[in-house]
Amino acid sequence: MTFTTVVLAVLGALLVGAYALWDLGAERLLASFGRFVLRAFTFGRAAVASDSSESQAIGIATATLLVIFILFLIITSCVH
Repeated sequence: MTFTTVVLAVLGALLVGAYALWDLGAERLLASFGRFVLRAFTFGRAAVASDSSESQAIGIATATLLVIFILFLIITSCVH
């Protein structure tokens, strides 16, 4: 397997794990992931407040995970 396939498999496993943990209150974990993604893409210049914009952080994380999943599907279809 190539390095890209392994990385995509790990990201896919993390996506499935996040979905499985949703019932256990993983929305806080998902919100912190969204805050991390926003800070990473803006190099720390933009930040989401902890309590006031929880839904905004979850939205960012959800969009990011959907893009990762779609990229996973595209790349695996090209590799296979």
